Amino acid sequence: MLDLRSGRLTYGYGGHNLRPLLLCQNGGTRYLEGDTGAALGIIDEYHYNEDTLLLYTDGVSEAMNRAEDWYGEARLQELTAQNSGSDVQKLIEQVLTAVREFTQGAEQSDDITMLAMRYAG
Repeated sequence: MLDLRSGRLTYGYGGHNLRPLLLCQNGGTRYLEGDTGAALGIIDEYHYNEDTLLLYTDGVSEAMNRAEDWYGEARLQELTAQNSGSDVQKLIEQVLTAVREFTQGAEQSDDITMLAMRYAG
């Protein structure tokens, strides 16, 4: 289910072993990880895990402060791990705020684009 207003994507495997395939622009592909879960409607009161996929441009990880240090992938991973339960809109806002605080008003050197999707696995 895709909510076009919030951008939230929720899906389930329905008991099948078919995983979503992420196609990268450089020609690389990879299957998204996650448990295939139970078939839909088979088990009463079954709760599906929800994971979030964050797509971002290098303007996020390569955002520079006045000392020309990069925000970096390690900081991004740490921030997102601490906020993994946030809804997708709040997650985007948290990353953008953290990048702005890190850059301390330094001129933006590249585009900053993010897309977060939540799915059930």
